[in-house]
Amino acid sequence: MTDIVKSGEPVGRLVIVTDVSKLRTEVIHAAIITLLVAFAAGGVGVAAAIRLQRRITGPIASLTSAMLHIRNARDYSTSVEHNAEDETGVLVDTFNSMMVEIESRDGTLKHLAYFDTLTGLANRQAFQRHLETILSAASSANKGSALFLLDLDEFKTVNDSYGHFAGDSLLVEVASRFKAESSENLFLVRLGGDEFAVVAVGVATEAEAQAAIAPLMAALLRPFDIIGRQIVIGASAGIVLLPRDGTTTLDLLRRADLALYQAKREGRGRVLFYRPWLDEDMQFRTSLAQDLRCAIESGQLE
Repeated sequence: MTDIVKSGEPVGRLVIVTDVSKLRTEVIHAAIITLLVAFAAGGVGVAAAIRLQRRITGPIASLTSAMLHIRNARDYSTSVEHNAEDETGVLVDTFNSMMVEIESRDGTLKHLAYFDTLTGLANRQAFQRHLETILSAASSANKGSALFLLDLDEFKTVNDSYGHFAGDSLLVEVASRFKAESSENLFLVRLGGDEFAVVAVGVATEAEAQAAIAPLMAALLRPFDIIGRQIVIGASAGIVLLPRDGTTTLDLLRRADLALYQAKREGRGRVLFYRPWLDEDMQFRTSLAQDLRCAIESGQLE
C-alpha cells in the first residue's frame, strides 16, 4: 500500500493485493524436496561408507579370527577368503601364503621328529610313543603284541671294509626289504646304527611271534648288491611278548635287549625270546665284574 501525492497534496492511495498462497505452497514443496534430496544423499553416503568400511574391516576381522584360531588350535591349514582387490586383499593373500609355507615347514619338522632321515622308517621317538599306545591298548583290551629288537650281523665289517657310504647304502636296502615284507600289523623302526625294532600287534604266542618275524629275517639272508659288490649279512633278534614280559616301555626294551645280547653271544642269525634267567645271568655277570675290579684295585688276587 502506497500514498499518491500531487503538488504536495495527497490525491489517492495505491493498494496492491496479491495471493501468495500458491507461492507458499511452492516454497514448502521446494523445501520438502530439498530435505528429501538431502536425506537421500545422506543415506547413500552412509551406505557407501558402511560398504567401504565392511570391505576394509571385514577382511581384517577375518584375519583376527584366523590368527586367534591358529594360536589356540595350532592349525596352520587355516586360510581367509576375501573379495577385496585393494591393499587389504594383498594383506590377506600374503597371510594365506605365509600359512601355506608355515604348514609345509611344520609338516617337514614333524616328519623329521618321528622318522629316520636315512631309511624313512619311524625313529626312536615315534617307536616309544607307539609302544606306549600299544601297552595302553593291551591293558584295556587284553590284546597280545610282540616287540622285536634286531641287530645286523657283520655290519661293522661292511663299514670297516667298504666305508660308511656302503654302510648307509646297506641300511637303506635293509629298510627297503623290511617294508616290502611288512604287513599291516607291523610297525618298523630304526633305533640307530644297525639296530632295528619291530612291534607286531595281535601276536599272543611265541609261535605267532616267530611267524611274524620270519619274513624279515629271511629277507636279510639274500645277498645285497652294494657298490658293485655282493654282500651277505643276516641279523640276530631278541623278542619279548607283552604284556607277558613287561608292562612298561623301559622293562620291555631292557628285556628285549637282554634276549638280543644272548642271541649275539650264541652266534649270528639267532632269534631268542626273553627268559627270566637272562636277568639273573646279567646280574651275576655285573656283580662278578664289580668284584673282580675291586679285587684288582685292592690287590686281593693271587
